[in-house]
Amino acid sequence: MNWYLIAIGANRARARHVVAHALRAAAQSRIHATAPLGPGLRRYANAVALVETDLDPPALLAHLKAVERAHGRRAGRRWGDRVL
Repeated sequence: MNWYLIAIGANRARARHVVAHALRAAAQSRIHATAPLGPGLRRYANAVALVETDLDPPALLAHLKAVERAHGRRAGRRWGDRVL
């Protein structure tokens, strides 16, 4: 088994709700509001999750990318808004 710290953040509508939903199955931090960097205007909701899994890093990354897509994340412009 491997332990990972996963950073989770969003800055679209209902960002706190999206981050809370992503954290439900993991040991988690509080959700922190932070100012945007770059040209973005919306504040971020950020948290971290401590996850134990038997996935190796490439498999975990593929899984996390699938979770992002399931929440509506699409490839886009650099510094764009983040769904999750």
